[in-house]
Amino acid sequence: MEREPKISDLVRRLGKVRAGRIRPQWQAVVGGEVEQIRKDLAKRVKANAQLVEAWRAAAPAEMRDHAWPAGVVRGTLKIEAEGAGFRYQVEQWLRSGGRRTLLEHCSASVKRVKVELAATDTNR
Repeated sequence: MEREPKISDLVRRLGKVRAGRIRPQWQAVVGGEVEQIRKDLAKRVKANAQLVEAWRAAAPAEMRDHAWPAGVVRGTLKIEAEGAGFRYQVEQWLRSGGRRTLLEHCSASVKRVKVELAATDTNR
């Protein structure tokens, strides 16, 4: 017959296991990466807010609510328009000096401006 271990023996053995356990400092491991992502995100939000303000200041009133800047990727400013008619209007405005006016209002490094149709919800 086996005898049951004493509670004091179990507590002592459990204490040894707990003492030998290595607990990583998650805050030190993840904290730096999270902070870097937060800073990068804050920078992008500020840049996008500036683009929207530049669009509101430079774009003609009839286009402001039907087309909008969607962001800058690798030097290309992407503008989304609600439909083909507004896309055409934006392209014509950009060619007739609107591009220069828009870029004067923002400090983003833009080499190209691309106008695309905005994605629409087809389930309505």
